[in-house]
Amino acid sequence: MAQISVIMPCYNTEKKMLFKCIRSILSQSFSDFELIIVDDGSEKSYREIYKNKIFSDKRIKVLMKENGGVSTARNYGLEYVSGNYVVFADSDDILLPCFFEEAVETAVKYGADIVYGCNAHIADYKKVKNSVQGDVSVLSGIDILSLKPNMVGERLRFNNGLIYIGRGPWTRLVKKELAVSVPFTEGLAICEDIIWNLQLLDKAQKVCIVKKAWYLYNLGNTSSSTKRFNRNIIAESKKGLEETKKYLNLNSDREFKAFNDKCFEELNRIFYGFVGHREMKASLLKKYRISSKLFSDPTWQDIGSHRYFKLCSKKDKIRCVLFKLNLYFPYLKAKLLIK
Repeated sequence: MAQISVIMPCYNTEKKMLFKCIRSILSQSFSDFELIIVDDGSEKSYREIYKNKIFSDKRIKVLMKENGGVSTARNYGLEYVSGNYVVFADSDDILLPCFFEEAVETAVKYGADIVYGCNAHIADYKKVKNSVQGDVSVLSGIDILSLKPNMVGERLRFNNGLIYIGRGPWTRLVKKELAVSVPFTEGLAICEDIIWNLQLLDKAQKVCIVKKAWYLYNLGNTSSSTKRFNRNIIAESKKGLEETKKYLNLNSDREFKAFNDKCFEELNRIFYGFVGHREMKASLLKKYRISSKLFSDPTWQDIGSHRYFKLCSKKDKIRCVLFKLNLYFPYLKAKLLIK
């Protein structure tokens, strides 16, 4: 039985990046792990890729399934884990060699249910690769819930902002018993990672934060689900945000502000997700910029509230006013024209 089970969904990942990711996992200084690759209905050519000699490593297991989305793939992988801990990775990112070793050492030393390391962007690798072991923060009891805003819309950054605790499932070492008790919410295309993180925090007894980069996020991946054109993005954003609310205490100013910061992120995603696509650009801007339909929707209404306005920085207060005047999308469009 391996100490760590690594679950890595794969769906038509750019092949060069797929091999880079796998090599970064196989190059870990800690070797007692299994890598479970869940192929979520990739093209047939990937069946040939899995015959490559790199997959002859006995620590690698490839599971094939019909396409159902990343949450179904992660949940499918959870059914096959044998390790004491679970780690999730995306198939186009890079794991730094110290990740597994330092995460296990921290978990054992402090008896942690979850160990969070930090992400950095691949472009910042040279700036963070030689950083020394970071400080460890240990949280238990009610203090764990103080991390909830950081999983929604409030970034927890270190090292002059170069490294941060991400909102995805990556860069976390989670006890197997906890991981399998919190499956990903299927049927959500947006916020499923956030909801998973919030559910983990509700159940964890002790967590550690290691202020060091363990994972390089491929921000430049243009095939990412956050950047692809999606005609259903408005409905998907609403559904994800409404589900997220269930795991937050919106009477808390920090959680209220973090949630509404996330709402603004989704507005940006909606706008930029359509720009450049001729079939939808004109209709979207006509429907949601000129009219007030989107801006009066209950899902987003609190970002025009006085309470949120008071909690914002001076810079963010401007976008609150633009939103309330139904000018936020025209403002984003003007920014594009200036560029």
